[in-house]
Amino acid sequence: MPLCDLDKKVPHAKKVLGIDIVVWWDRNEEKWQVFDDKCPHRLAPLSEGRIDQWGRLQCVYHGWCFNGSGDCKFIPQAPPDGPAVNTSKKACAAVYPSLVQNKILWFWPSTDSQYKDIATKEKPPYIPELDDPSYASPMGNRDMPYGYEVLIENLMDPSHVPYAHYGIMNVPTDKSRPKADREGGRPMEIKVKKLDINGFFAQQERGYNKFIPPCVFYAMPKSAANTEYASSGGSNEETSENVKAPRFLLIFICVPVSPGNSRLIWSFPRNVGVWIDQVVPRWMFHVRQNLVLDSDMYLLHLEERKITDIGPSNWQKACFVPTKADAVVVAFRKWLRKYSGGQVDWGTKYSGFLPPSPPKEQLMDRYRSHVLNCSSCRVAVKGLKALEVALQVISVASIGIIAAIKQGMMSMAAKSVVVSMAVLCFAASKWLSHFIYKTFYFHDYNHALRTYWYGPSTLYQLDSRTGFEQVNNSKKACAAVYPSVVQNQVLWFWPSTDSQYKDIALKEKPPYIPELDDPSYTSSMGNRDIPYGTSTLVSGLETCGQVTINGGPKLIWAFPRNFGVWIDAVVPRWMFHVGQNLLIDSDLYLVHLEAGTEQCGLWWSVKLLILDLPIGKRLALCRQRHMHLGCVQKVAKKILSERSQGTRSCFVGVISVASIGIIVAIKEGLLLAKKLPAMKASSLYHSIIPTKPPTTLFPNPIFSKPFKHHFPTEFKLNSTTSSSTVSTVPKDPSAPTIESDKFDWYSHWYPVITLCDLDKRVPHAKKVLGIDIVVWWDKNEEKWQVFDDKCPHRLAPLSEGRIDQWGRLQCVYHGWCFNGSGDCKFIPQAPPDGPSVNTSKKACAAVYPSIEQNQILWFWPSSDSQYKDIAMKEKPPYIPELDDPSYTTPMGNRDIAYGYEVLIENLMDPSHIPYAHYGIMNADREGGRPLEINVQALDINGFSAKQERASSKFIPPCVFYAKFGSSNGSPSSGSIKEEPLKTVKGRQLLLIFICVPVSPGKSRLIWAYPRNFGGWIGRLIPRWIDHIGRNLILDSDLYLLHLEEHKIVDAGPSNWQKVCFVPTKADTLVVAFRKWLRKYSGGQVDWGTKYSGLLSQSPPKEQLMDRYRSHVLNCSSCRVAVKGLKALEIALQVLPVETVFKLPSQLPSWPQGEGFGSGSINLGGLEVCQVSTFSKIWATSEGGPDNHGATFFEPSPLPAGYFMLGCYTQPNNRPLFGWVLSAKDDGKSFPSTLEMPVDYTLVWTSEGTNIKQDGNGYIWLPIPPNGYKAVGLVVTNSSVKPPLDKIRCVRLDLTEESQQDEWIWSNTNGINIYGLKPTIIGTQALGVCVGTFIAQVGGMASPLSLSCLKNKANNLSSMPNLNQIHALLQTYSPWVYFHPDEQYLPSSVNWFFSNGALLYKQGDEHNPIPIDPAGANLPQGGSIDGTYWLDLPIDGNAKERVKKGDLSSSGAYLHLKTMLGATFTDIAIWVFYPFNGAARAKVEFINVSLGKIGEHVGDWEHVTLRISNLTGELWRVYFSEHSGGTWIDASELEFQGGNKVVTYSSLHGHASYSKPGMVLQGNTKLGIGIRNDTAKSKNVLDTGVRYEVVSADYLGSGVITEPPWLNFAREWGPKIDYDLDTELRKIEKFLPGKLKKAFKQIVQSLPSEVLGEEGPTGPKMKKNWSGDEA
Repeated sequence: MPLCDLDKKVPHAKKVLGIDIVVWWDRNEEKWQVFDDKCPHRLAPLSEGRIDQWGRLQCVYHGWCFNGSGDCKFIPQAPPDGPAVNTSKKACAAVYPSLVQNKILWFWPSTDSQYKDIATKEKPPYIPELDDPSYASPMGNRDMPYGYEVLIENLMDPSHVPYAHYGIMNVPTDKSRPKADREGGRPMEIKVKKLDINGFFAQQERGYNKFIPPCVFYAMPKSAANTEYASSGGSNEETSENVKAPRFLLIFICVPVSPGNSRLIWSFPRNVGVWIDQVVPRWMFHVRQNLVLDSDMYLLHLEERKITDIGPSNWQKACFVPTKADAVVVAFRKWLRKYSGGQVDWGTKYSGFLPPSPPKEQLMDRYRSHVLNCSSCRVAVKGLKALEVALQVISVASIGIIAAIKQGMMSMAAKSVVVSMAVLCFAASKWLSHFIYKTFYFHDYNHALRTYWYGPSTLYQLDSRTGFEQVNNSKKACAAVYPSVVQNQVLWFWPSTDSQYKDIALKEKPPYIPELDDPSYTSSMGNRDIPYGTSTLVSGLETCGQVTINGGPKLIWAFPRNFGVWIDAVVPRWMFHVGQNLLIDSDLYLVHLEAGTEQCGLWWSVKLLILDLPIGKRLALCRQRHMHLGCVQKVAKKILSERSQGTRSCFVGVISVASIGIIVAIKEGLLLAKKLPAMKASSLYHSIIPTKPPTTLFPNPIFSKPFKHHFPTEFKLNSTTSSSTVSTVPKDPSAPTIESDKFDWYSHWYPVITLCDLDKRVPHAKKVLGIDIVVWWDKNEEKWQVFDDKCPHRLAPLSEGRIDQWGRLQCVYHGWCFNGSGDCKFIPQAPPDGPSVNTSKKACAAVYPSIEQNQILWFWPSSDSQYKDIAMKEKPPYIPELDDPSYTTPMGNRDIAYGYEVLIENLMDPSHIPYAHYGIMNADREGGRPLEINVQALDINGFSAKQERASSKFIPPCVFYAKFGSSNGSPSSGSIKEEPLKTVKGRQLLLIFICVPVSPGKSRLIWAYPRNFGGWIGRLIPRWIDHIGRNLILDSDLYLLHLEEHKIVDAGPSNWQKVCFVPTKADTLVVAFRKWLRKYSGGQVDWGTKYSGLLSQSPPKEQLMDRYRSHVLNCSSCRVAVKGLKALEIALQVLPVETVFKLPSQLPSWPQGEGFGSGSINLGGLEVCQVSTFSKIWATSEGGPDNHGATFFEPSPLPAGYFMLGCYTQPNNRPLFGWVLSAKDDGKSFPSTLEMPVDYTLVWTSEGTNIKQDGNGYIWLPIPPNGYKAVGLVVTNSSVKPPLDKIRCVRLDLTEESQQDEWIWSNTNGINIYGLKPTIIGTQALGVCVGTFIAQVGGMASPLSLSCLKNKANNLSSMPNLNQIHALLQTYSPWVYFHPDEQYLPSSVNWFFSNGALLYKQGDEHNPIPIDPAGANLPQGGSIDGTYWLDLPIDGNAKERVKKGDLSSSGAYLHLKTMLGATFTDIAIWVFYPFNGAARAKVEFINVSLGKIGEHVGDWEHVTLRISNLTGELWRVYFSEHSGGTWIDASELEFQGGNKVVTYSSLHGHASYSKPGMVLQGNTKLGIGIRNDTAKSKNVLDTGVRYEVVSADYLGSGVITEPPWLNFAREWGPKIDYDLDTELRKIEKFLPGKLKKAFKQIVQSLPSEVLGEEGPTGPKMKKNWSGDEA
């Protein structure tokens, strides 16, 4: 490990070469020590321990302490006056030699004493650059889920970088070579020199590589090495030379961990840019470096398995490596085969098999593989999480402050600021959460989504490269191809690549189903991977019309029908799949348990649905991750927004809790199994594909749940627990006592679970002693029954069934019913008049004897009839205190992730408590001390023991308890024979542990702590609170005991006494148990023939210590508690309900000028200012855009002296963002410019209407005095007329006619609310927008007489000057993103002219004139009469080059104009494109290129910023889209880098859009039209970097000089001559008949800008040059 990633305060667990080691800092010796990771006492892992105050390594299990030499310095349990047992050699820890070099800790993998001083004789490879202070050496490490061999060969392979790391690593390309593909892969010249046992050296074009086995591989440029060897990496230390030339090395240290696992340590030392490392923290570098590792991690993991399948020695045969680019990889494999037999020597530690592949999320998990091992990333993730929490706290606290403050104590502006802060903090926390997850936990990398198609010309270039050997023509270079055919909308393949089957499709076809191709039928199709075998699936489909599944095939279904066809046209497929997947889920789990792995004999297999291509590889049963994702991913991912982008997903959470509810509801329908009726269809067709069975069932308890049949979905669990009478019948004294030298595990009672945790409504699945049982309440017999958990019919698990209305246990698979005796009482499939097949003995379920005692259900592990009445002869161990009413008895249970033997010995061991449970139980960390424990009477029936304050007893196989109290003597409890209850005066406390063997490596603990004092505590505190502490105790040593068990199994259970050193009496009980186990049971539980001696592989720590499945699901109290607490969590969620939009960054201070940004403007006696803070008056939550309703406000507070001119309203589907003007008289005019109304007219009221509203709303029209006009309406929430001084009317000469603007709101009662704007808008128009609205009632065209204001004085003082224009551009200049496939980029006009653009004249077409770079020779003025036009160069190569533009020269051309009476400035930002590409059409599911349609030369596109002259704030942006465009408010825009607007240029057409995606120009309902595709890419234009102000008339003459080309009034491109009908016919022949006419009509209706027939004109010839945007 790199030293920078080691924490001196804690020990670190590592695995190298299959050896478990612990690394810790010995502060006494001032060095890092490496020990074998097991304590010599009981093999507990030392890495789970700590470093004590004396600098010793302390085992956390029992507190043994070791110094740096491995000597045991302290055993707490050893008596101080006894023998010094700690000095024994058996008490010493094994120490590995270690050495620090190059800032890395190295170790020698042997603890043999002969290697103690190996560091003085041999050192690791030394790389001087890593120690050179003139170099920056950023280091990192990561555990890799593939082996050492694959790791090294991947790092040695430079040719994979352009492909596997595409888009991440910038690969230098040789421009002199033809680029054969997108990524730029090319031949490489690599030569390997001097390969021997010490490694090899390789030379390539740009540098050198060296491999020093076993771990070091590095690369360097030519300047960093001589011709034979690099200066780095020698076996001995060398002095680093001062090299002035820039140097950069790639150093990789590859560590073999175990088969299928490795560790990479990297460092990239360089002597340039050293300051960067001093400024940028390491974790920022690791973000990119981890992304590089992630991008090929999964494919290498899969590749390793393929190599293992064919055998490492066959690598050269199976892999085809014909090019020199693989020379280093071939050399490594040659070295490995020659000197190591083709693989790492693991000794006897491992078999030749790799561990099973985990789910992809776990495989690529960054947190455990890197973050936990990186000091920088650990700190970063903690800090970012703290910031996330802080942002959430601020958000909630801000809303709480507003809620707590009384009305009127805080201004509306202050409230808006606080609410804005709350929303921004909440959004930032959500974005930060997403960033943390993607950076430090899991970041997937999908190569397929980065793939593009290339034409045949690139393939020709590949084969025609100079010196290229035609190795691709070799048969070994060919991929294996399976014959395939498309039939019935399904892709089929023949499962053989043999050439004899090449034309099999001509001879044999898959089964044909005509209804699937019949256009009169609708065929709902779907597919899903199934976790059980093909024969089980087929038999399930044939049984009673049931759709069942199990073992590993793929099911494809279709339900064709010739009725209700319209439904499929309206309802999307995913909605059908909700019910269809629910049907599959309903028996999926039980059939999986029933089925075994099967082989399928089908010749034909279905691979994929065409409509669902591509489908990722399914790894687990969980639908949410893999199984049905191929079909629903396009819809479900958008709904669930698991990968949604940043800010947008945050605002979904901000809007309302209701929207979250909708998402959860859809999520439940798509991903979780709930009870819905299945769809009935007239016919059912299935296709089945055999695939490999999955290894994991429902791996994520949060996002996937198995279907349960126990009770209807409306049935809810409650907190009541069942009660049962405890048997007090004593054991028959005449029953014989069986004595034998061998303990019979199958002749004893075993506890199942506590009665209080059983639910009488449902059957419960349990496993005891390897036996699967089902526990259910027989209401007819009034007792709990225990059955074998398999139905005699088809072995389906009965635990997945239900208890029917007659109290019988019903198998949910086929409905067979059983009574409490196991008799089959009903077989639904049996004919009523046929033989009584249910009376057959074979139809009976196997029943185990059971008994209730001590509030626990016990069972006898044999269903043989001879044990039917075993409860009359023999009883379980009886503990009277559990039934004593004077005792309070808290009980609980938990499934434990280690075996029965380790569980019991851990419970028998009191000396581990101060260490393993430090801080949880009342124990001092240094409170370990000698314990006096004496064992008595050890025999086959167990043993008892005495110690200082307690007595204990072990009654095999399950019961162990200890008794504490004032009485002395042996414990009265727990005898096999019941004894009368005794009255005890003193306080009594028992610790009762009932340990159940479940399976190897798994056990179950039932605990009870009866006491005869403090009974009131149990009555007040619910059980689940007590369980928090109990589970914490179990958790605190669970992981180390799990690891300890694996070490014991590795050593062999019979060798426990040899490998464990137990010298003190504190271990007496443990030794006694192991002695009993060895003497009477061969050292382990007798599992019969059910299991081998191997433990299952350790799962991730989170899964290992999961409380939910191991305890909560099995505890009635905790189940109810978690439901209640989750409901409380939802109830306590607080989200901001008022969101006020603010620009991302604060506005700058504008440069000095006249009136721009001053806050007010004088319109000619009337001074106005903008108010953008409001008080809410009334709201409705329905109608309007998105049916979200609208809210009505009045401006508040008003500036001193100003009056309201009208109220403001806006739809509820976006954040609050708007303004209204307020006004005051300047005191210089007569008559006054403002007057109060004389009265009001009620325009409309919501009173009596059936709409969702916040109280009642009233809209009033002011009645102005003569000579005045109203410019706005008043809204109130009272029927009382508003005061006359509420609003002001404006003098007639200061008003102008108005018209309606965009629609805001309406409802079914006939009211429509619109914005208000001047009738005439343009550079010369004087109308001023007030920001108010109009109301139309009853469909009347213009029922209200409202006006706009007028800039009577034509005051232009508020317009920005030149310095202010530059400041505005630096603040708001848009980013223009081009599509990743865009070939035709913009350029500057000067570049276009300088690179061959030509001026043509009518009548002299054969003599075009080159254009001056500034356009000085262009004709000025004129009209569009076809006399002149521009065109591309004549030369073919020059033409193609100019077509593609030049982004580096491109810039923006600005036209500034006055708007809305000089209250706003429009900045039109024009971008020039030399060429427009061909348009593309979408016809339903078909995408087609339109040939020449859309192509034209000289394309001008623009966006327009509308900025308030009063505040300098951006109001809205106009996006030009061919012949039209769209205004978008600032609140709905995307920003980047502050307040800079993001725009997207469409592919080939260059229309501007505010969001990425596809916009269809045509008939969206039919899905026919022209595609406008936009997306982000590396090609982006920042219009604020290069721009030119070409026109601003209001500044006056001489300020701006217009370039000559601006006044060129002719076309910027030639007229394209083509026959539109001919072009359309070329396309129509590919379309179905019903679509041809519709497609032609849509294309012919497109504007000339799209069709491209006429040449485009320059900006000054556009209508919007002097007017408003269309």
